[in-house]
Amino acid sequence: MEQDKKSGNNGYELRKAAGLYWLLDLRQGGEHYKPPLAMNEMGAEIFKYRQFGDSEEEIIRKTGNTYDADVETIKRDVTSFLKKLREYETE
Repeated sequence: MEQDKKSGNNGYELRKAAGLYWLLDLRQGGEHYKPPLAMNEMGAEIFKYRQFGDSEEEIIRKTGNTYDADVETIKRDVTSFLKKLREYETE
């Protein structure tokens, strides 16, 4: 199984396995298990940019430079995924 670990200082770890990226909450313990959040390569890049402290605007710009899509699509996808990350982190 292929693995790629990237750790931030917020208690989450990003790993690659079975062709997907998985965000693990390392802060949880015992009773309430929170399953990992699965994401594709673009989601993993957005997560990493956020870990480095990039603003939403910077993430949109960097993602737009990487992927061949119109600006509105990139903006919508990035905004939607950042919302999903915030929800996951507050569960």
